[in-house]
Amino acid sequence: MYQEFQSAMSTYGPLKYNTKQFEYLGMEMEQLDDHSVKVSMSKMTNKILNRRSIVTTSSNPSSSYLFTNNDGNAEFSANANDFKSKTYELMYLDKIRIDIKKKCNELASLSNIPGDHSYKKLKKVYSFLNEQKMITLFLAQTI
Repeated sequence: MYQEFQSAMSTYGPLKYNTKQFEYLGMEMEQLDDHSVKVSMSKMTNKILNRRSIVTTSSNPSSSYLFTNNDGNAEFSANANDFKSKTYELMYLDKIRIDIKKKCNELASLSNIPGDHSYKKLKKVYSFLNEQKMITLFLAQTI
């Protein structure tokens, strides 16, 4: 199985393999004894949080004003590239971390004119990830 997986996926990035565990593009995958697959991005989550120096935590990834743009009609911001970089980083995680998917979509919609309120929303998602680093996705076979 490893040989097939490596040949199919190695063009996108290095593949590490140890018995029933794979590590690929920031994801850790493990085939369990019941043939289900455990998928985690905890190492990548920690790497992103450390790079962004996130120390706060939150039990919820969004606030009540998630879909309200409180930044007004600001012109294109010089901070847009920074905001987009941070948002796209989170969007990579939301492939496994479906608990932040809705919030990432909202952040992406604010990425051309991010203001103070947009950055507060971004920080809220980072704080939530800092508290909930170890969430894992399980893929099981259906009978």
